[in-house]
Amino acid sequence: HHRRKISVNLPPIELKCLPADAFFGERESVPLEDARGRICSGLVTPYPPGIPLLVPGQLIQQVHIDYLKALDSQKLTIQGAYNGEIYVLSVSS
Repeated sequence: HHRRKISVNLPPIELKCLPADAFFGERESVPLEDARGRICSGLVTPYPPGIPLLVPGQLIQQVHIDYLKALDSQKLTIQGAYNGEIYVLSVSS
């Protein structure tokens, strides 16, 4: 059976810090809608295709949020997202 393709034109990954610094830094969970402009601190990977959309240290842009929402509406698995929330670096860190 054929799955409808989601057109995706994502900007290049913009790292704001080293992935290790983001992954091991102080983090908090925020709703997807509030993640724009924040720095991701986990891997966010939709299945299919199983390619990370967001990596630790990456600047989260509106296009990423829209893409994840489109995937979520299709009931695809998104590893790294929990009840519509993702991990970002704490502002205080």
